[in-house]
Amino acid sequence: MTVYTWPTDRGPSEVTFFLEANTLRTESPLSRTTQVLSRPGSRWVAQLGFRNRPLAWAGEIDAFLAKLDGSEHEVRLWDFRRDIPRGPATARGSALITEFTDTYRFTDGTGFLDQPAAPQTLSSTAANAESVATGGWAANITGTLMAGDYIGLDGRLYMLTADANSDSVGRATLSIRPRLRVAVAASVSVVTTRPTARFRLVDNRQGQNNTVPGLFSTYSLSFVESLP
Repeated sequence: MTVYTWPTDRGPSEVTFFLEANTLRTESPLSRTTQVLSRPGSRWVAQLGFRNRPLAWAGEIDAFLAKLDGSEHEVRLWDFRRDIPRGPATARGSALITEFTDTYRFTDGTGFLDQPAAPQTLSSTAANAESVATGGWAANITGTLMAGDYIGLDGRLYMLTADANSDSVGRATLSIRPRLRVAVAASVSVVTTRPTARFRLVDNRQGQNNTVPGLFSTYSLSFVESLP
């Protein structure tokens, strides 16, 4: 099994992207009272529509879909509607550096900043957790990440269910869905730009397309997340 990544220059014209919950609902035939059982196994569902794509473009996508061999291989996809956060998601820079390694020092307030730190998890977090403690953000930012923004942790995709605000030292607790797939260790990078999940085509007939011969092709592709 091979994992491919969808080409970034082949975005869809229509997107459906949502989290499909795994719940069992039962209703009493007498009183119509309802009970709902929530179970693990929520998964992302992606439906990508491509309208009137030209001949060369269609050839490339036909070849890409052929490589997937139906549901055998996987492809990394993201929510094309929001590939970057709506919040600033700003990383914290290190302290102002005023001294060189040869001990030469600025004395007039001049200095330079090192590269920004990458946001990371602060501690290990068990599977099925609904929130993750992170650090490395710019300090005191309201809405560092916002509800509906996506993050990636260990190659898995999560959505924030509430705005996340950083404190005075750049820490922020991220409330997420789905619940944490697997345990996450400390110091795992938090991906905020085009975070992905692994998907499979739902069946072997997804490559079919409606084409005006020699001109334009239209595709409607359906994927489901490949769960760990």
